[in-house]
Amino acid sequence: WANVTGTGQSDLRLFSEASTTDANPLFNLGTANTGADGTLDFYFRQSGWTDVNHLHSVGEPLNGTWRHVAFVQQTDGTRALYIDGTKDTVDIPAKADGTWRVNTTTIGGIQRANATHFVTGLIDEVVLWSRALSEAEVQQVAKDGLDSVFPPLAKGMVAYWPLDEVLGVKTPDLVSGYDMELLNLTSADLAAGKVGKAFKFDNARSTMLKRISTAGEQLPINQHPAFTVSLW
Repeated sequence: WANVTGTGQSDLRLFSEASTTDANPLFNLGTANTGADGTLDFYFRQSGWTDVNHLHSVGEPLNGTWRHVAFVQQTDGTRALYIDGTKDTVDIPAKADGTWRVNTTTIGGIQRANATHFVTGLIDEVVLWSRALSEAEVQQVAKDGLDSVFPPLAKGMVAYWPLDEVLGVKTPDLVSGYDMELLNLTSADLAAGKVGKAFKFDNARSTMLKRISTAGEQLPINQHPAFTVSLW
């Protein structure tokens, strides 16, 4: 779930995948680049591909209340956004042929050579699958959450960050051990969430959760032909 007021927050990030060695590739789900409203902004680029250049959702999930956001990519590259289990009418261009050159996965900002584009708001329960959830499954997640990390919803699940606790300098992933590193966050930034606790992100303090992946990991999620990103 995300509880973010997009109005007044120009071009900031809820979820991003990028590279520490190449500034060009970016997969970003964030606030509207204009900061004019509560739409979700899609910004996808990599050299040689046609950019998805600040395309905005039709619905406004970033309206300062708890909303479920799910981004789904099919094996053929077609993409869709679901808001509270309902498919948004935005027409998102399909992924271009080729492999993403990304190695970072972040919540609340972007990690390239430097960390940037920090959002302000609450984010709770982030899950990544290496498959495209069906519309019915997205609706099930939006309505009921995860009863457990066992099948059927757990099929293809790569990472599940409940965002309920701090262990040292990280918050745990319950599926693969892909724990997120805290950037300018502590247990004092845990707040009441939609389910249990959530992290309270703050642009003024440059807060973020990040993971830099190594060879052989199932992250970044964009290495998979089909995947689902769920913030709930």
